[in-house]
Amino acid sequence: MGTSFNEGELAADSNIIYDENPPTLIARSDNILLNSFTQLPEDAYFLDFDLAKQDKQLQRFISKNELKMPHIGSLNGVDLNDPNHRNIDNYYIDMNLDETYDALINFRKANLFTPYR
Repeated sequence: MGTSFNEGELAADSNIIYDENPPTLIARSDNILLNSFTQLPEDAYFLDFDLAKQDKQLQRFISKNELKMPHIGSLNGVDLNDPNHRNIDNYYIDMNLDETYDALINFRKANLFTPYR
């Protein structure tokens, strides 16, 4: 199961523990599938790919060869104080969702400083 977001404020995890105000990186996705979630009223959605394949448009999105997906895990141990690590394009990964996950949970906004309610 994958998780993703449309907009998020992220920080390198090694800095979160020791720094009250860790350096952050603002991320916004231009992924057409993820952006379609912003047209819906709720802040979080679960998309089961087996069910999604029954809809031709959704099937086309999740079966697309490569979608740029935000990759939060890539911030593990990254020093965001270093300007070379603040390029947002470094924190996306091209993937075929259908081959990678069975389902996706998408959050409208991710903020590691504010718990999701």
